[in-house]
Amino acid sequence: MLSLDTIDKIKIEYPEVFDDLFENSLKMLEKVMNLKIDAYKQFEKINLLKSINSKANTSALRRLLSRISGSISGSNSDLNNGIDDINEFKTQ
Repeated sequence: MLSLDTIDKIKIEYPEVFDDLFENSLKMLEKVMNLKIDAYKQFEKINLLKSINSKANTSALRRLLSRISGSISGSNSDLNNGIDDINEFKTQ
């Protein structure tokens, strides 16, 4: 790692090299920081969607199981509702 004194010497003795090294450093750092922020936001959105989907799947599964258990007692309409829930669960 370069010390501040060394950087000052480079700036005085080799101004072209100094300019090449540090010309766009702030823009590059800003770009990298924005990329990291965007990646973090996407990560958070994915986790939120996973959570929502998990809750929706659990809810659909509970409704399905309750209707299936009701259809075992012999009700055709409950069986049809259970089949509808299966199809809804598959599309989620």
